[in-house]
Amino acid sequence: MTLKAGKPNRRNVYLAALTTALISLGGCGGDSDSSSDTSKPAIPDGDLTTPDPTPEPVTKALVIGIDGLMYDYIDQVDNPELNEPATPNFGRLTLSKAFAGGLLNTATHQASYSGPSWSSILTGTWTDRHGVTSNNSAAVAVDGIFSRLDQQDPTIQTGSFAAWTPINSGHMLKEMAYVSRRVDGASRPADESLDEFIANQLVNELEYEASPLRFIFTQLDEVDGAGHGCGWCATYENKLVETDAHLGRILDAIDHRERTLNEEWLVMVVSDHGHRPAGGHGGDTVVERTSVIGVNKPALFNEFFSTPAEPLPLSEDPEQNTLMGYPGITAVVPTVMTYLGYPPQLGDNFDSPSLVGDLGAYKLYSTVEQSQPDQANINLTWQNSGNASLRTIYRDDTLIAELSPMDTTYQDVLTKDMLGEGTHNLDYTVVSDVGSPVSSHARVSLAEPVSITDLLAERESLISFDNTTGAFSWVQAAASSPSFVAGPFNGANAVNLQRSNGYLSQAKDFTGVSQYSIGFRLRVNGNISGDPNVISNKNWASGYNKGFLVTVSGSKMKLNVGDGSSRADTSWTTFAKDEWVFVVASIDLNAKRVALYIQDSVNGLQSSVVSSGNVNSMASPLPLNIGEGGDGSYNTNKTLNFDMADLVTFNRALTEAEVRALANTTAPLGSL
Repeated sequence: MTLKAGKPNRRNVYLAALTTALISLGGCGGDSDSSSDTSKPAIPDGDLTTPDPTPEPVTKALVIGIDGLMYDYIDQVDNPELNEPATPNFGRLTLSKAFAGGLLNTATHQASYSGPSWSSILTGTWTDRHGVTSNNSAAVAVDGIFSRLDQQDPTIQTGSFAAWTPINSGHMLKEMAYVSRRVDGASRPADESLDEFIANQLVNELEYEASPLRFIFTQLDEVDGAGHGCGWCATYENKLVETDAHLGRILDAIDHRERTLNEEWLVMVVSDHGHRPAGGHGGDTVVERTSVIGVNKPALFNEFFSTPAEPLPLSEDPEQNTLMGYPGITAVVPTVMTYLGYPPQLGDNFDSPSLVGDLGAYKLYSTVEQSQPDQANINLTWQNSGNASLRTIYRDDTLIAELSPMDTTYQDVLTKDMLGEGTHNLDYTVVSDVGSPVSSHARVSLAEPVSITDLLAERESLISFDNTTGAFSWVQAAASSPSFVAGPFNGANAVNLQRSNGYLSQAKDFTGVSQYSIGFRLRVNGNISGDPNVISNKNWASGYNKGFLVTVSGSKMKLNVGDGSSRADTSWTTFAKDEWVFVVASIDLNAKRVALYIQDSVNGLQSSVVSSGNVNSMASPLPLNIGEGGDGSYNTNKTLNFDMADLVTFNRALTEAEVRALANTTAPLGSL
């Protein structure tokens, strides 16, 4: 391989001047009389010249993101379900299983889409911090690796080569101000494939002798396209072979730089998600949530990279709990920062520790318990590496506890009098005397107790569904009338809805309505197929269509609102099936706020709050339907069996304290 010479830029002149200065300093005193220094051996032939010291190698890092790369295809274990092709260049790396999608049943949980995953990989945080919930090109709400490196060293130069352009143009758009070399897949020429173009651009950069880039992020995308097309199939396997060849060229260029330019490169390969057998991702199956981290310098990595943590008891699925014991994709940024000489500090608020260097506390997560609006308990849980002798707990930058190294839990009791009324976003950090800090984000709302009587007096409508459908009419399919079943409280019934029997419909005009809240008790029975509507006034064929809906898929729920040209979606939020849950969908277009609240016995009160962005209306020409979309046909041939009681509406957005008060009632709302 021949390295290409080029015209030096400002960064190269700076490095050349610095190197010259170091060499000059290293040679000082070389002409002194060595005969007076008996500690030095005599130099043959009277040559008193001291050899110039070899400067320390420059550390550099390359993260290669491969969209949709499945761990099972490239690991050392032969999986009989897969036709695994030879991938010799992946074999040049040491691999660890990893996980995407956040921690189940916590606020970190996110869909296994590319947008949230690449945001996690490039910020070291989950969705509860970075705020990205889908492939909507929304910019991250926290600092990414490019701006963090600039904060540490404003002279550092970085590169971002992304085949999937929305990484650079959307999710990391604000970071591009700190990127010296940007390459987008959208700029590829017609005679090159997407990944070929990105790989060629990267290899050219690496072969350029004077390249000033100290950190490079690269993302390849074609494997994911094959996964969407047919899942675990020959097309995917062929694309994997092509990707392996691209990887080989990149690793060869890195090896050559290390041999010839006094550089030491950390290379990390990471995927954003896996794929279902038939193709696709975005859900919570183990194969969708399984990622991989591969590295070229395994000797630098701590025990967490080679040995997973104990399974996390966060779900009822042992396989999921085991997967969450592996490193998360959020480990990439703190690992790169540590390798480059900028180890994480208190206040960085990374969800994972560095995989390079000593390991302290890890696998930290938080849960919120709150039965009263003016008090909440934040429960912290973590695992210990056994290397630390001291552990401290911080709430934001305030030290709140000093614990023994054996402790693995802590409860922080918060009150309205302590923090004040309102919603508080808190970062809890466990700091050990070895290893990097690890953080967990908690959100809590504190307020005066809410009067249910006063709140219900403000309602627009209330339908109990206790042997009645109120203002809704029955749209018949197989059944001439709706069925009623035992409700959440003794002595009161609820309506049962299955699309094969029919659905409920009400002509309701939302023209000019900018604030609205709908609350209801819901029990989803059994399995769900597709993403059917629970309550909707829109055609769910597109989230951009006019109107809003609450939809469910698997064991998750979300709220969508669109106005025909823009859309806003909360994150998919886990809920408990086969039991009663309380749901509130709250839309405030004046404040640009869309919120979905869910309370159940498993997860407590959860909230997903997003900006409504450019959405300016929730109206549509369609009716408001329950058990079907506004179009009247979307749920056909989809499986959804649910019961509903206590549908209450308000002509304003509800606060979290008001939602909690409604959810905690122990009798039908009509009786209150």
